[in-house]
Order: sequence, then C-alpha cells, then structure tokens
Amino acid sequence: MSSLAWNAILLGWKWLLILLVYSALLILLFAVRREMARAAPAARQSLPLAAGKLQVIQPGSVQKLYPGAILNLHTDNQLGAARDNDIILDGTFISGHHARLKWDGDTWWVEDLGSRNGTYIAGKPCLQRTPQALPPRVPLQVGDAIFELVDAE
Repeated sequence: MSSLAWNAILLGWKWLLILLVYSALLILLFAVRREMARAAPAARQSLPLAAGKLQVIQPGSVQKLYPGAILNLHTDNQLGAARDNDIILDGTFISGHHARLKWDGDTWWVEDLGSRNGTYIAGKPCLQRTPQALPPRVPLQVGDAIFELVDAE
C-alpha cells in the first residue's frame, strides 16, 4: 500500500476516535444533568423553615385549602399550580409558577413570576419580576386566593 493510502486510513481513524470521545463526553454530560435534576427537588425540600407561616384567609378556587389553614414556609418558596412548586395551589386563577415568597432573615419578599392573574399586597398589584416587602398580617392575594403572613409559633 502506498504512503498516501496509509495517511488516508490514519486520518479516518483519527476522526473516528475524536467522534467517539466527544460522543462519550456528550453522554456523560446528559447523565450528570439528569442526576442533578433528580437531586434538585430533594435539596429544595431540605431548606430550613423560616420565621413565618402563611395562613389561608380565603381559598378562592383552590380546592385543597380552607380558611384558617396554616402553610409552613421555607426561606425560599415558589407558589403556583405546577407540581414542582414548594406550595402547590391548583386553583383556576393561579398560574403554573405564580409567585415567589422569600425570607432574607429580616423581611419577607414577594415576587410575581409573570402570572396571568397577578399577585396583590393589600389590594395593590405587585410589579412582575420585582420583589416587594410583605409585612405580617397584610393580605397577600395570589390569583383568587388570599393569605396572611403570620409568625411561627
């Protein structure tokens, strides 16, 4: 065989080896990403409880809530109808990822996550994607459900 033929064969094997290495790296990347996605909900559930609870004032269209019910809060809580939220509110007027309620160690903050029917503090609409302070015992409306922040007991 000529030198030119051997060079062509070696070049082909080199590209095949490069293709196999990159394929293995891609498979490894997808496997790690899948494992991290599985571990994320478990890590989120292990967040410490914060100094506050959410009390239901009016459940609106949320079937599983009743007036007076107490919901425990973590330091970072996502509220909405989707199953990956920390607090699932499966009401008619509540978006999949409706709002976030976050404790910074001193103040509770509410952020509307781009919901269709809005989030309200004391009857005033929250600006989307802009955290606003939520004082205790002030009505928080998420869709058509109304809550109040109460101290942990």
